[in-house]
Amino acid sequence: MEHQCSACCHDIEMLLTASDLARIQAARPGMDFFFRADDGYLQLRTRDPPAAQGAWGGKDPDPATVTTQPRPCIFLDPSGACSIHDIRPEGCRLYPAVWDEGLRDAELDDMYCAHTDGFALPRATRDAVGRLAKRLQAEQQARLQS
Repeated sequence: MEHQCSACCHDIEMLLTASDLARIQAARPGMDFFFRADDGYLQLRTRDPPAAQGAWGGKDPDPATVTTQPRPCIFLDPSGACSIHDIRPEGCRLYPAVWDEGLRDAELDDMYCAHTDGFALPRATRDAVGRLAKRLQAEQQARLQS
């Protein structure tokens, strides 16, 4: 199902595993595409506006209510396509499934994805999100201790 949507690729806080980082660095050597956040997690950078096509969930924004332009992921091209789709981070691959720390379980991100009604959350995806959350946390703890 194609929604012509890139809303989830704007104003992101996409966390990266060490393997995500290595894979992307190999394909884009020397590119400054991530940063280490104060909490020790590695995150994808965003770039300055303009927003890419599809930033508003496939709908045209209401100019009367838009006060700021969304900041697209550094790898999102103006047409709303991911320029690293084949090597994108694991969190991007699993989206709209996300880890909810309060629930200690995976769920669909219906707050930022307007299209979750078109997705199912199978057990395999739920388990993959849980494993990713544990790996990200372990890598973050190791970074903070070093």
